[in-house]
Amino acid sequence: GDYSNRTTDEIVGVFERLSHYCASKESKISEEQYDPIVKAVIQKLPDMNDEEIMKVLVDLTRFPPSITPRERNFSELWNCIDDQLWAKLKYWRYPDMLKAMNAYYRLGINKISPFNNKAILKITRKVEDLPPSMLVEAMFYQSIIRHEDVPMYNVERRFYEILDQLDLNEIGIITIAFFKREAKIL
Repeated sequence: GDYSNRTTDEIVGVFERLSHYCASKESKISEEQYDPIVKAVIQKLPDMNDEEIMKVLVDLTRFPPSITPRERNFSELWNCIDDQLWAKLKYWRYPDMLKAMNAYYRLGINKISPFNNKAILKITRKVEDLPPSMLVEAMFYQSIIRHEDVPMYNVERRFYEILDQLDLNEIGIITIAFFKREAKIL
């Protein structure tokens, strides 16, 4: 179809409906028939607000998984979303970053996403006031991303401050992040 005269809101709505349809029919976004809507979403992304971009990202997780992150349509779409999120990162709050990282996790692309690499750095540079649940979630993503510049000494200090508030699973998640980075816990 022709989406050139559609508003951003209409494009977001069409994409959501398509994601539900494809989920029910096991139809991948990489199929050629979806090229026009993918192109329309990509063209409208720069005009979308934060909520609309997040909605598109979350809707993208509903499609049957792509075989590779470089699969047609899927690759173009997540890369354009990544560019938009990267640009917004400087004013985003930690919960918003973690919500986006969760969607990337469901898509299987945390490790290759520039947004995720930058977000994990931003979150871990100021962990002193991070609630325990957010630290655990951030360390879960760090264990996947394995960013070498994450200041694990900040994480370690915060880890010791909140240790008595964590259960065994949460402690395990944080220690795995240290293990995968080959960082010592003193």
